[in-house]
Amino acid sequence: MARLMSFVSLTALVALPGCAPATNPGAGASPVPWTPQAVSTENYESSPTFTPDGREMYYVAADRNFRNYRILRSTCQAGDWSSPQPAPFGLPLPVIEADPFVTHDGRRLYFISSRQAPDREDFDIWHVERGADGAWGPAVRLPEPVNSEHAELLPRVTADGTLYFGSDRPGGYGQSDIYAATEDRPGQWTVRNVGPRSAPWPTITRRTSPGMGRPWFWCRTEAPDRTSTAS
Repeated sequence: MARLMSFVSLTALVALPGCAPATNPGAGASPVPWTPQAVSTENYESSPTFTPDGREMYYVAADRNFRNYRILRSTCQAGDWSSPQPAPFGLPLPVIEADPFVTHDGRRLYFISSRQAPDREDFDIWHVERGADGAWGPAVRLPEPVNSEHAELLPRVTADGTLYFGSDRPGGYGQSDIYAATEDRPGQWTVRNVGPRSAPWPTITRRTSPGMGRPWFWCRTEAPDRTSTAS
């Protein structure tokens, strides 16, 4: 888990001054550190996701040894980010939770959790729905074939509702593959492996481009010290 997660950090974001709306940096822009005082610490922060209005952020926090992952929440208050608090849907340690993702409409948040088997760190994908009062509802575990007896990581959803995630389940092309899932009807999902292009070596992560919902991937290609993108 730590080996995969450590590749994605807050330093990979385009700078956002305080809570100001993000601007499009244009093609070829270089990433720069983003270190809001209340959020950036001597420990580990990664994988931020924002509500559509940009005023609520969920992210992963861990200790300096990349252990004890949990999801924290910070909000835009008086032009800056508030002191982070545990996500209202989260469970305390020893349950490990990470990889939050808010959907484009802001009505659903996906994350991974070991709450169904904390002694084994069997990470599965869960989600919460936002109610009319703005509060998150109870966490719901996605059924098979999305979840399996093996680990699922980094759930991300495109604008058309396709759920992408990583898993080391048997039958893939590499040590950890990217899968795409569609909900055919409520509670019934179809899952497919996106193919061998992303899987000769362990897949690292996946993101959705802002605005368009177009998927792109970071993955290992030929050797563990090389990375590439595929979209």
